[in-house]
Order: sequence, then structure tokens, then C-alpha cells
Amino acid sequence: MPVETRSQRSCTVAGYGFIGSALVPALVALGHRVRVLDRKSRPADLASEVEWIQADFPDADGVDEALAGSDVVYHLIASTAPVDMAKDLAADLTHNVKATLEFMERCKARKVGKLVFASSASVYGNQDSEKVSETSPTNPLSPHGIQKLTIEKYLLMARQLNELNTQIFRIANPYGPGQSLRGRQGFVAIVLGNLLRQEATRLRGDGSARRDFIHVTDVAEALASMGMRPGGPPVLNIGSGQSTSLKELIDRIGAISGHKPLIQQLEPLEHEIKDSCFDIALARAQGWAPRISLEKGLLQVAAHHGLLASSDASL
Repeated sequence: MPVETRSQRSCTVAGYGFIGSALVPALVALGHRVRVLDRKSRPADLASEVEWIQADFPDADGVDEALAGSDVVYHLIASTAPVDMAKDLAADLTHNVKATLEFMERCKARKVGKLVFASSASVYGNQDSEKVSETSPTNPLSPHGIQKLTIEKYLLMARQLNELNTQIFRIANPYGPGQSLRGRQGFVAIVLGNLLRQEATRLRGDGSARRDFIHVTDVAEALASMGMRPGGPPVLNIGSGQSTSLKELIDRIGAISGHKPLIQQLEPLEHEIKDSCFDIALARAQGWAPRISLEKGLLQVAAHHGLLASSDASL
């Protein structure tokens, strides 16, 4: 039997969605033993060395099987998006907060070494400062943000009481290949999907609202490298550290694709964040930094969906 090195650790990824499908290969590439918990069936192209457990998130037996022997567990499951204004708040709390509390208890019972939670920029709400750091006030404007922040508080309490080692990654606005073009989140994917279908993108306000866009590969590398460490700061911002207006992003995608996106301008929503840009100094101090610029990332994702203008074919 080969001797296990420190880098060879066992981890469970709960949720094989957009971020999970980027995280799993990053963990495999680092030499970790990876298990996935997801309600969907195993994808045909998933690496053979990855173990797959098909079960719902609250399924006790499935969760226990997924957690067995795991050093690190990634919680990437959520049933809401930042744009949602919940019709049934109680149901959403059950599906997200209550289910996570039960998941935490099972992590404790299984003596999991560390629980890593994927949170979001939605916990911050609107800020007065140009960039938001991990110590900025948290004033979520949506049920999604409130649920994420509530889960964060329980995780931080468990960490403080030494009941469970936890770490929270607040992720900005991820984009990249693999993001659904028909989803209700991911502005880059929404614009690209509308271009493919020759439909108008619904733009609330004048497009001056700014967002911090981060490529999913950079997100996966942050989760894989810092999440697998035993220690680390309790909360980390994961973003590009730069902001781009929604109008500028649409114009960039139009220039890259060679097609002018159609726009349907609507009134802004009260619960939408006006401007968001992350201070990522703490993550940089841990040895991580984003590698993929927005320009390069947009070229990549446009090419992935066959939307790259012929003049950019060599990029």
C-alpha cells in the first residue's frame, strides 16, 4: 500500500453544480480523494477516480455515507439565487438554513476535519466604501443573502465553540464555461444565452451598477488550495478585486462576439446591490490570487459557446 502524503486527503463536495463541477477536477489534480454528494445521477464524463453518491441534501443516510472518512467537506448547495424574492420564506429557510444545521450536526458526529461553506457577495448589501472587506458591515437586501448570512453565523459560532472547524468563502460573481445559459443568475451567462437565442437581455436601471466578476477556475483554485488547509481565516472574500459596470460588460461581450446584444431596459429592483467590488487582500496574503482577467475569461466563455467573432479566433 502506498504511503499517504500530506497532500492526499479525503474530501466531499456537496453539490455538483456550476462551482462544484469546477472544484472537483481542481481537487483531483491536487491528488486528493474526492467524493461527490448530489441529487443528480453521475455525469458520464466525470473522472473515474471520483466517488459519486446520489442523494438529496437532507437525506440522512446519503449524507452519512458521503461524509464517512472525509477530512474536508465543501457545502455548495443552495436553492435560492440573489435575484429571488421568495414566495415561501419558511420553505426556503427549511431547504437552506435548517438543512445546513442538520448537515453540520452530521459533520460533527462524523468528526469531519473541516466544513467549507460557499457564501456570496449578497451578504454585504450596499456599502459606502469603494471596496468591501471581510470586516465590512453585512446588510443583505434579499432572502438569499439573509439565508447565507444566517448560515455563516451558525458556522462561526460552531468554530468559536470548537465544535466544528469551519471556513466561509464569500464568492463575488462567478462566470465561465458550464454556467447555465438559461439560469436566473450569472449575468455573463444570461447575456450570452440571450445572444444565442437572439433575445433581449433584461437590464434593470441604466446599466451603471458595478459588479466584481470572477472566473470559475479562479474560484475553484481558491476553494481547493485554501479550503483543504486545516486552518486559515474564518471568512475570505473571493473575487477579482475589480469592478465592471453591467453596461460595460454587455458592450465587451458584444465586441467579442461581433453581435450587438439586444437590451430591454427595466426599472431597478429595490433589493439589487448597486455596486460591489471585493477587497481580496486577505486571500492574497494566503497565497491565492485570481489569474484570469475578465477580457481573457470572456473570450474563453464566448468561444466555448461558439460566440467568438472570427477576428478573435486566435485569442
